[in-house]
Amino acid sequence: MTDFATINFVLRGLQMSTIKSSVAALLAILAGAGLVGAAFADTLTVTRPGSGSSTVTSNVGAINCGVLCSYTYSTGTPITLTATPAGGNQFTVWLGPCTGTGACQFTINGATTALATFAPTSLGAPTLDIDGSTNFN
Repeated sequence: MTDFATINFVLRGLQMSTIKSSVAALLAILAGAGLVGAAFADTLTVTRPGSGSSTVTSNVGAINCGVLCSYTYSTGTPITLTATPAGGNQFTVWLGPCTGTGACQFTINGATTALATFAPTSLGAPTLDIDGSTNFN
C-alpha cells in the first residue's frame, strides 16, 4: 500500500539530473495512491475506413489494427504510425495529427484520432480537381 510518507521519500530523493527518468515511477506511485487520473494519459484512436485488410501499426503501445483500435499513452509520448496496404490496395493519405502519405509522427498531448485512408490500386493515384475542369495538366 502506498502512502504519503512513501511519496514524500521519493520526492525528496529526486535530483534535477534524474527527474525525467523518475517521472514514470513517481506517476505509478501516485496512481497507486489514487492521486492521479486521466490528466496524465491520452487516448489515441486509429480508424481505417475503406475496403481490404490494410493495417496501421505504432512503434510504441498496442496499435496494430484493421478498421478501428485505440490505446492509452502517457501524455507527451512520441508516436510513429505506419500504414501498410494489403495486396491490391494503396495507402492514400493521413488525416488527424498528420497529413500526407509518409509515416505519421507526432507527440500525443490530448485525445487524438488518426485516420488512415486506403483505396484499391485499380482506382489509380488520387487526384484533386479544385476548379472543376477535370484538366489535371
